[in-house]
Amino acid sequence: MSKNLFILIFTILAPLSGFNQNTLNLDGTNDYIQTTYEGISGTSARTVEAWVRTTVISSPTDGGVQQIITDWGTFVTGGRFTFNLLWSNAIRIEVGGSGLSGTIPVNDGFWHHVSCVYDPLDVLNPYDLYVDGVLDIEGDIPTDINTSLGTDLRIGRRIDNARHFDGDIDEVRVWDYARTQDELIADMNNEYCSVPEGMVAYYKFNHGIAGGSNPGEVTLEDFAGGGYDGELINFGLFGPTSNWIEGVDLATFITAEVFAASCLAYTVPSGDETYFASGTYMDTLTSVFGCDSVMTIEVELGYALGEMTETACESYTVPSGDETYITSGVYMDTLPAIGGCDSIITINLTVNYGAEYAFEASICEEYEAPSGVIYTESGIYLDTISTVLGCDSVLTIDVEILEETYASFSVEACNTYEAPSGDDYTESEIITDIIENEAGCDSIITINITIYEDAEATIDVTVCDSYTVPSGDETYYEAGEYEDVIMTEFGCDSVLTINLTIEPLDVSVTNSDPTLMANLGGSTYQWVNCDEDYAEIPGATDQNFTPEANGNYAVIITNGECIDTSDCYSIVTVEILANVVQTLSFYPNPTTGLITIELPEYQELIGIEVMTSEGKIVQSSTIGVTQKVELNIEGVSGIYFVNVITESRQYVLKVHKK
Repeated sequence: MSKNLFILIFTILAPLSGFNQNTLNLDGTNDYIQTTYEGISGTSARTVEAWVRTTVISSPTDGGVQQIITDWGTFVTGGRFTFNLLWSNAIRIEVGGSGLSGTIPVNDGFWHHVSCVYDPLDVLNPYDLYVDGVLDIEGDIPTDINTSLGTDLRIGRRIDNARHFDGDIDEVRVWDYARTQDELIADMNNEYCSVPEGMVAYYKFNHGIAGGSNPGEVTLEDFAGGGYDGELINFGLFGPTSNWIEGVDLATFITAEVFAASCLAYTVPSGDETYFASGTYMDTLTSVFGCDSVMTIEVELGYALGEMTETACESYTVPSGDETYITSGVYMDTLPAIGGCDSIITINLTVNYGAEYAFEASICEEYEAPSGVIYTESGIYLDTISTVLGCDSVLTIDVEILEETYASFSVEACNTYEAPSGDDYTESEIITDIIENEAGCDSIITINITIYEDAEATIDVTVCDSYTVPSGDETYYEAGEYEDVIMTEFGCDSVLTINLTIEPLDVSVTNSDPTLMANLGGSTYQWVNCDEDYAEIPGATDQNFTPEANGNYAVIITNGECIDTSDCYSIVTVEILANVVQTLSFYPNPTTGLITIELPEYQELIGIEVMTSEGKIVQSSTIGVTQKVELNIEGVSGIYFVNVITESRQYVLKVHKK
């Protein structure tokens, strides 16, 4: 064969869609999936992902209703974790009591990857909502999260059996940590074939016959390995709705095209087959995600490939003798092999040359050059040596013959000083120390030593919430006596006894409706509107504050380095109703605690809040569509205000509890 023949090996990778990538269509009436995964509880970090497709309006302002993607927990304040579609037809996360809404509509009839990330370590913005890998919104929720163990993970319906999803849901994934945006983007278009670290529940939805008859396909398998399978509830399992249908197209395996050359035989990468004739063959390997990687291999027999690494001085002649190279590089050479097959060798060649170097040498008494010549006087000399490859190197050496050196300095140390020679000194004194300098000569040093001892001190500290000791090693949140050790400038330990006093900032407020007053004087104040995500009220920086409208208000108090925010207090002076407010009625009043509220007709009852006469919210709940509600007012006897919020308006009821 020609000596100039080059053998190319190349690979082309392309993601392809897997088979049987189905999903579920939910009819929005009564379909849902109940899994056995209890969900992540408390305040632990988490991530929920899913692919959704819908055209349904979910925004209440456009006549829509909430669409549930996933939900788990209990129906108490802060006790559930509800991922859904609501305002602006965008995604929303609720924890029971309040939530955070996105802004990107997803009801355009196309598939969208949606995800919710909760990171308790992010103090300012613990919640992140993403659409198709793009950050939609980040922020916090007024209600503290404390997800309870109650109803297991449910897909397509809220845990109180309301708000069914109308559309298609696919690829539901739950993780036990807060995933980054880069991680979401990297994996959202892939279907996992093996379980990554941190994935605790994974539902691929690849079951049944798309649009066919599937009466027996009532189990949604959990591929995360925990066995948390889901049960299909109320599905028709026939036709294009309420059934298994074609899902989102995700990458599940890759293909590769490979050119291979060999002399007599070729074994494919998997090792499953060996071929003795040129041709095109198929092989299958397992990829990074555990999926199949299908390779198309073009095999050409009749020569062998080899590789070698060579180093030479000034020039190199290849094994065949056909070429001589004087520069480093990668070269090809062809040799006839036994049996008539050409051996094509790839040579990684490094060519070295003789060099000229110049350097300085400082030494005591005499200097031995690299060639072995001895010099006893300072001067510039030429020396020649050979490298291991036989290349001559010419050295120009500036030799300096050194004498003894002298030095003196002062030093301060804690408890003990170690001289350059290694001797230890524990008292202040002037010493003479002798060490060898870098050239091998004696270096005689006079050292004036000053020795310091460890110190002790006591300090009194008063803070509002926490205190970090001067060393930075500990932070304390309770008053008490603590000890800290820091190092002085001389290296001595300074032991501090810290008498710590914690004086929390008083953020209580007196509600004299319609005027609010911060009880702590002599501070800096900023009043905020709780109903507008704690937005600052311009000019409201006095200790007293009288709002211009009814609502819920709080104050941010700054006193020195301490800053804290009060509870929200309600101002309800404008509209206080008696037993009958227009067409809404409630009874009995007075009551021992239980009252009945009747609306004129069935309508969306968004929520009910119970407030004390000081304006503090003590109860809240989300109801749904109803006409009559029974409410048990908890707490001591007195006057309470009940805030009833419907789709069309808001009512405030004054109730006397006996």
